[in-house]
Amino acid sequence: ASVNAYTKESFSGIQIAKTFRREKKVYNDFIQVNNQSYKVNLKRAFLLNAIFPTLGLIQGFVTMLLILIGSNLVIEGFVGVGELVLFIQSINLLFFPLLVIASFWPMFQTGMAASERIFAIIDTLPLVVQNDSIEPSKLKGEIEFKNLSFGYDKAKLVFDNFSLKINPGESIALVGHTGAGKSSIAKLIARFYEFQGGDILVDGKSIKDYDLNEYRKHVGIIPQTPFLWADTVENNIKYGR
Repeated sequence: ASVNAYTKESFSGIQIAKTFRREKKVYNDFIQVNNQSYKVNLKRAFLLNAIFPTLGLIQGFVTMLLILIGSNLVIEGFVGVGELVLFIQSINLLFFPLLVIASFWPMFQTGMAASERIFAIIDTLPLVVQNDSIEPSKLKGEIEFKNLSFGYDKAKLVFDNFSLKINPGESIALVGHTGAGKSSIAKLIARFYEFQGGDILVDGKSIKDYDLNEYRKHVGIIPQTPFLWADTVENNIKYGR
């Protein structure tokens, strides 16, 4: 449950994590939570798997002794046919441990199916393309959209041949109806999405040439929808540091 809760929280706050370059922290926290869950479930599985086979072995050993003693009694005439039938039925008790082990097979299949879904997400390749890995020491803040084409669906572009230049220190306001692409511009600058055509220049260089992790250290976004991690208020405030 703790792993599922943290995974859900991480996906909900992935934009915040990317904005403040905290992907590595999210990953390390997930590993820690996952390891704790793994250890607990490993102990639980060990106990469950040890109890039933142990009981089965004890029961089988006792049954075997009864079979040996009972068969001698049958041969010597001290036991009747009814006891012989009981002897045959007792043999079936030896299969109890195998039945217990087999009962865990559906759980194993469920775990394999769940792991396939998880690894399908983990193994997903990033869509953002990097042409180079320039590490900016400091950005002046000049941003230029040059003939930009972008759309969440390639068949329907949000921006087509869009151009805009923002000078360092300049404050601008983007005004438009819902869905016009105002938030998309900010997310494109932060490299959350890959554009289909044109380019975005920051201080005269294409944002595709910057190292993504180092570049985002110089970019800050305040999203419209607030999000808090399951942590203290202090740690949430210091999250970007």
